[in-house]
Amino acid sequence: MGRSKRAETPTSWWRRLCDWWQPTTGSPRAPRKRRARQASPAGPAPGTSPSPAGDSAPEFSPPQSRGLLTRWLGNAGERLAARHLRRLGMRILHRQYRTPMGEIDLIAQDGQTLVFVEVKTRRGISAGLPAEAVDRRKQAQLTRLALVFLKKHRLLDRPARFDVVAIVWPEAGGRPQVTHYPNAFEAVGHGQMFS
Repeated sequence: MGRSKRAETPTSWWRRLCDWWQPTTGSPRAPRKRRARQASPAGPAPGTSPSPAGDSAPEFSPPQSRGLLTRWLGNAGERLAARHLRRLGMRILHRQYRTPMGEIDLIAQDGQTLVFVEVKTRRGISAGLPAEAVDRRKQAQLTRLALVFLKKHRLLDRPARFDVVAIVWPEAGGRPQVTHYPNAFEAVGHGQMFS
């Protein structure tokens, strides 16, 4: 007679795999402990200042905190742009589509047309309008990235366009201003869309 197979739960399968992977020392693996940071006997390290309690707490330097704010602002802008495009009747296919050559912020579908969207977000217009940052070099990069996407998914026969969504968050707070530029530019560079 044939041997009956016992139903195996996912946890028992995982436990067997972990048991197989662990070294054969006979004792269970001990949890790793975090090493405590050693305080420097020479005083606070550069870039830190003593806190009122007497122990040293790191200061946040402007480039690091600015980078976090920039990343947060970019992600919030992409979410807002996706919501805006959905209200216009588009279907969002991908968000932050990454390739080794770069990233496309949003890929949407408007009817039968694929829309490659570049989202530019700013906290004010003192450095210029957000849409002005999509220069000829950025347009060429977006064209190459779109061509990679179309080739990978075998969609070269589909119509495509490039949109830009510019978002300005007021520095004093309030509602952001969203400006959508449909068909903002034509394909640029050596790898033009249908050549």
